Amino acid sequence: MPERRPDPELLATLEPLSALNRARLEELAALGRLEHVPAGMPLFREGERDNEAVYLLRGRVAIHSTRYGTLPSLDAGDTRHPLADRQPRQVTAATENDCEVLRLDSDALEAALVWEAIANNTHEISGNAAWMSRLKQALTFRGLPPANIAALATRVARVPVLANQTILEEGAEGDYYYVVEEGIAAVWRREGGATRAVAELGPGGAFGEEALVSGAQRNASVVMKTTGTLLRLAKRDFIALLRAPLLRWVRYDEAAAKVAAGEAVWLDVRHEIEYRHVHVPGARSCPLPVLRSATGTLDRGIEYICYCKTGRRSSAAAFLLAERGFRVAVLQGGFEALPDHELG
Repeated sequence: MPERRPDPELLATLEPLSALNRARLEELAALGRLEHVPAGMPLFREGERDNEAVYLLRGRVAIHSTRYGTLPSLDAGDTRHPLADRQPRQVTAATENDCEVLRLDSDALEAALVWEAIANNTHEISGNAAWMSRLKQALTFRGLPPANIAALATRVARVPVLANQTILEEGAEGDYYYVVEEGIAAVWRREGGATRAVAELGPGGAFGEEALVSGAQRNASVVMKTTGTLLRLAKRDFIALLRAPLLRWVRYDEAAAKVAAGEAVWLDVRHEIEYRHVHVPGARSCPLPVLRSATGTLDRGIEYICYCKTGRRSSAAAFLLAERGFRVAVLQGGFEALPDHELG
């Protein structure tokens, strides 16, 4: 049965969501889940860390804590705020009758509130809120601390560019991360002795992150097809504000347990030739150079554990997926950390 999503109009009746504009409400609505919960079922348990904001829309719930015992029950009309909204959970909440609840990712909600606050005070930052919409279009902020989102607003520079202007040179060292605010950029790559266009990026498109994440040289050139404006973030700020919080590393034993439990899938981001030679059984091949175009074939409902030889390519792949909203981690030590019996 497909998940039911809330309407933005419903979210606007809840707190603190009522402070958000229509665009933010639509973004959160696409992430929210409406659930029918029969009587006698727990909504959450004391001690859990579920990172969710749970709203009671219909019905009545019983509240209990180890410290205070049974507390007064709550009806749907008693509050428009999330139920017992602390992590780890300080109480257990269970339905007394048939209930309808809304679940929202707490990080996504917090990010939306921070972004709204920045937008409302944009005159203090840049005098123009348009660039902020492009930056948000390029990035998924669910994994970023709110302070990092706010800091981005003060460290991004707007750079006018001309048609045919070269922004990145293949083989050069990485220095900036870019988001297209206005205009069209063409991505070129040398292949087999020739240079060919491999992609075009319009407003909201991002580039330059792979070299900054992996520490490798630029793997493509970017040339503007039209005049326009780019948003530019320096390497040091990119690493501090984006790379560090979005990348999550896991040990082999942790990753293998998740895969065995059906909670994750191995994602081999090495070259296809390397994959055919030897790989983790059951791993999906998705080479880093084609990862951008392949994200539409990946499942957002499952976590991906990226690996390569050393961790450099897989960290770049994980960042690309994380900024697009996927749940992803990087295998510590890369392919060389895998036990021999795990290779096929």
